[in-house]
Amino acid sequence: MKKRLAIVLAVALVAGGLGAVACAQANEYEPIPEQKLLGMGFYGTEPFGDETLVLTPMPVFTNPDPVSEITIDRISIFAEDGEVMYEGPLLHPDGETPWTEPMEPHETRFIIAFPPGMPMLPDLTMPLNAITIEIFWSRAEEGLPLTGWQHCGCRRFDAEGNLIDLGVIWEIQMVNMEQKPKH
Repeated sequence: MKKRLAIVLAVALVAGGLGAVACAQANEYEPIPEQKLLGMGFYGTEPFGDETLVLTPMPVFTNPDPVSEITIDRISIFAEDGEVMYEGPLLHPDGETPWTEPMEPHETRFIIAFPPGMPMLPDLTMPLNAITIEIFWSRAEEGLPLTGWQHCGCRRFDAEGNLIDLGVIWEIQMVNMEQKPKH
């Protein structure tokens, strides 16, 4: 009886070990759960004496990993009241073509123009609003997380609407947040 129990136990341990190895190999290339890089900014205009300041958020982000690629799955831009201003793929600087290629190690990307329906240069009477920008990303293997900075660009216009100057008035580091996988 002890001999049979030992044989059954040995077979169960070997079978369990083989099953664990097969399971580990099957999940070897399973993507890491989706992550998001979170930033905020301001969008709109603000009177400044006889001039008007036009503020636009300018997120810049990079893949700091020396080896693995990062895929930008989608971006979302929300108004301060929670309204979705844009949700979709990251667009190339042309504003129309989705940027679907993975980010190579040390590659930097940015959002220079806002997606359709969100003008790059708002009407000079557009109220100032806070917005939230989410960049959803994933990778097939472990590595360093996507990092980024949220710049706030400022353009100054005189009373006639002529551009006086432009620049970056502040920048804040974007925050990386892990998402729970969907079940």
